[in-house]
Amino acid sequence: MRTTLAFVLAGLIVLSPLATLTTEPTETILDELSNSAYTNINSTQTIIVGTAPNGTSSALQLEVPEGEAVTRVGLHLEPSILPRTETISWAGPNDWNQSGVSLQGIDANVTAMTILPQGFEWDFESGAFDSAWSHSGTSNWAVQSNTRISGTYTAQSGSISHNQVSTMSVTISNMVGTGSFKYRTSTESGWDYLLFCIDSPSCTRYNSFTSKWSGSSSSGTYNFNIASGTHTYYWKYAKDGSVNSYSDTVWVDDIVFTPSGGSGTGEANWTSPKFGTGITGPLGLIDAPYGMMSIDAKLPSGSLITSSIIDATQNSAIPGYEGMTGSFFDLGGIDSTMYPELRVNLRMTTTGGGMPEIYGIHLHGRIASTLEQNPATEGWILNGVTWDGDSISGSGTLTSPLFTSARPIARITNSMSVSGSTDFAVSIDGAAPQTIPTQGSLTLERPGRSVQFFFGANTATAFDLLSFQTDIESGGMAEDASFDIGLDGVDETSLAHPAIGPLGLQDRFGNSERSVQLRWPTPADHSIPVHAPMNGINSFDWLLIPGSVSPENIDWSIKVDGSEVISGSIAIAERAVRVSLNNSEVMTLSYALVNATPSIFDHTSIDLVIGAQQGEATVSGLAIKSAGIIDFDLGPSDALVLAINDNIPTSTLTGLTRLVPLSMRFLEAGALEVLRPHLLSLQIH
Repeated sequence: MRTTLAFVLAGLIVLSPLATLTTEPTETILDELSNSAYTNINSTQTIIVGTAPNGTSSALQLEVPEGEAVTRVGLHLEPSILPRTETISWAGPNDWNQSGVSLQGIDANVTAMTILPQGFEWDFESGAFDSAWSHSGTSNWAVQSNTRISGTYTAQSGSISHNQVSTMSVTISNMVGTGSFKYRTSTESGWDYLLFCIDSPSCTRYNSFTSKWSGSSSSGTYNFNIASGTHTYYWKYAKDGSVNSYSDTVWVDDIVFTPSGGSGTGEANWTSPKFGTGITGPLGLIDAPYGMMSIDAKLPSGSLITSSIIDATQNSAIPGYEGMTGSFFDLGGIDSTMYPELRVNLRMTTTGGGMPEIYGIHLHGRIASTLEQNPATEGWILNGVTWDGDSISGSGTLTSPLFTSARPIARITNSMSVSGSTDFAVSIDGAAPQTIPTQGSLTLERPGRSVQFFFGANTATAFDLLSFQTDIESGGMAEDASFDIGLDGVDETSLAHPAIGPLGLQDRFGNSERSVQLRWPTPADHSIPVHAPMNGINSFDWLLIPGSVSPENIDWSIKVDGSEVISGSIAIAERAVRVSLNNSEVMTLSYALVNATPSIFDHTSIDLVIGAQQGEATVSGLAIKSAGIIDFDLGPSDALVLAINDNIPTSTLTGLTRLVPLSMRFLEAGALEVLRPHLLSLQIH
């Protein structure tokens, strides 16, 4: 199988225009001609159209013996695909802060984007300690108003005696910055101390303290630095073995922790620059279904990241793609014609514990993970291997989730960081896994729809996976393919039709669009026409995306020539729901299609019927995968044959053979292969 569209030319017959009616022709087979190697009889030739829109290729040529004319051409068309790379990745401070980005409460000047840490202030004006504070020692600290450093209330150490301590402490996480507090002492100078200690619960008057104060009227403001990580800060009144002097106590007030990059609130939003089919430059994409998206992130307990896809022209979330949780999503259900400009919005929250961290945001086919998050929470299956916090190791197997793409898959390009010896394999559309390199590419022989990866599938050897990255790349198929002999702008034979997608993958509805809007003010059935290939299908699926009011109790069916063939139901659609026919349903529908009434290009018009009680929805992401075979048998009066003959006299003469280009045009960049059988001519004597 090959990644191109195959055009097979069969039964070419050439008749001399100089012949008389009394001349008896004799048959000559083209592969017996001395120059037949120019067209490589019975071999394949790759034809690439690398420009768009309406790019052309004249690489395909016919050999016509000098002095003869073509009378018949047979064409056999089959689908394939030309891989292309379109991935978009954002990672690191330069990308977090690039032009067009919107930030709110984000710390974007670090490798891992996160929420600005919360600043903390305690002035004790509530009259009590809050739940952040812990106490230990002989007697607890208290908030009182008799002796104040500032305001109405101040924290005071507990009442203790000789060789006793009174301690209060607070733990601060995920902050780099500065801190300060005000203090006052009324103690035996040089013996009874207010101690300030960081991460030293056992600090004493003699060691492990950060600073200390004593005396009858020692007071001031102390400033300190806050290092990254989680730290506990202690204020401790510690007495020696004798003598009580003055008030024999200490006070602390106005404790402040200030992040260096500014204070956050525990919530943050990051919105990407615009990208899409309506954008020019490096963030622009061709007019085709959008690809898969992944987020490489770490989510400590109590934190959350939600993703929304924004319609950049209206600055509003696209229904069905808002508030999504998880690390990978297929954006193929978003109609690129209806939504040509998109933005990604990420909302991060934390309720305590750690901060969420984002290491990378990847679009249009890239699935990447530094494995800082437990992959088992994202659908990976670990059998005999373990996740240790930043890698997966062991001698067992590791199986990825099933990644399904609404757009065709042409190539898989991997960039894994893995040590040890392990076999790595991929299954395409549920087929038996085939070996694939952890560094390098696998070009699919035919367009795919889904992939699943396997580590250690065949050999139980030890491995250590440090990072996972694969690009599930799409490609160009033969969309609106046509022959334009002589490149005069006149298509002699064309497969262009607005309601027909590329050969082998029908992605258009009968309205010639990639989506259909449905509304149910009252219970009803909506019928959506689709032109389906009659020569059998390999798969059939589509997406139902809820609108502002999610539809409920959804029934669907597929009708061929007015008769129901397949049916199903969906209880409720709160997010985009993919509906895929199983193997049995595909076989049943294929049989019905073969015997249906033709409509366009070996297709037949079927109806996708969807009913609901009420609500709104978009139907999109249509993908009917088929063999895509189309056959032509063109005689002497057909436009293609006439155009070939018109161009013979001006074609290149090589020996006794004319090389006539069969120029082709595609709407978008793509490729094809030509399988050449014997080409026959009639020679006049």
